Amino acid sequence: MSDAHAFPFRLVDRVLEVGRDRCTVIKVITAGEALQDGREAPGGPYPSSLLVEALAQAALPLVPAAVPLARSALPLVRADAPPAPAEVPGPGVVVAMDGVRVHRPVRAGDRLRISAAITARLGGMIRVHSRAETVGGEDPGSLVAEGEFTIAAGAEGPGSAPPAGGRPPAKDRPPGAGEA
Repeated sequence: MSDAHAFPFRLVDRVLEVGRDRCTVIKVITAGEALQDGREAPGGPYPSSLLVEALAQAALPLVPAAVPLARSALPLVRADAPPAPAEVPGPGVVVAMDGVRVHRPVRAGDRLRISAAITARLGGMIRVHSRAETVGGEDPGSLVAEGEFTIAAGAEGPGSAPPAGGRPPAKDRPPGAGEA
């Protein structure tokens, strides 16, 4: 996961397994979540928006394997040379959510197993279905939330797209590249 998904915004606690088309992660709901703003009553439900974000983040381990770079597009480099940033796809960014449903609230102390499975691929994007279920507790295996997410691989998040018109600002252009 990228720096954008570092603490405190990393909502996935542990990756259990990663395969070519599916992965499973664990999310433990705690009372001291760094992103909660304190307006929730102690012992109250975990915010649904953070639960949905955890569903999306659960799919991020699938992105590098699901959207490999075309080897023919890469320049030849020494085997021991570190990859250039342009050669390594970013972790991805969620570009669409569909059919997201929160079936029941979760509270501090709940453990969730979130499974994400690729349902479609299109160029540099994948579509995944994520599903969160409780682990242990009073009702193990109970469905908590689910949804479909479209993730663009290699995107670094807001602000990474070129400006309108497709040309970088003058300060970022090579010397001698004048205005069109």
